[in-house]
Amino acid sequence: ASVNVTGITPSGYSWSPGGQTTSSITGQGPGTYTCVISFTSACTSFTQAQVVTITSPGTTPTVSVASNTPCVGTNLSLTSTSNGTGYAWTGPNSFSSSAQNPTIGAATAAAAGIYTLVVTNAAGCSKTTTMSVALAPSPTVTATSGTVCVGDSAALTSAESATHTWDWAT
Repeated sequence: ASVNVTGITPSGYSWSPGGQTTSSITGQGPGTYTCVISFTSACTSFTQAQVVTITSPGTTPTVSVASNTPCVGTNLSLTSTSNGTGYAWTGPNSFSSSAQNPTIGAATAAAAGIYTLVVTNAAGCSKTTTMSVALAPSPTVTATSGTVCVGDSAALTSAESATHTWDWAT
């Protein structure tokens, strides 16, 4: 807050609580503070009280991804557990969202990188946090097979070292 009086310079400040005697205070916790400003001149002297309310910005927001390492081509779900009134996400590939928990559908490799979230509370205070998102490449599947005669056994192989599910068509 500021006080302007034409032609008179303040001659003193007194903050309560705190007892500081400077024109500004720093390092104070949330609360309501009153500053009494004294003015004196050759002709007059008076005081003016200003009330300042300091609101807590809250805790640093927490963010996470729905899956530890989502795969390219799947939905990338970003999550914030913060209690805010405004959310501003930015990230790779010109990503931006004002949703608390945005989802990027069918994420490409370009979605990997640093995401930033700014959470604003009802008092207009904000906190910022960042997180790094990695995307695992989609598996490449190549199966080899051949012609098998009725009654013989078939062997199917895959070049991937991942969990496989074989679908036997009838």
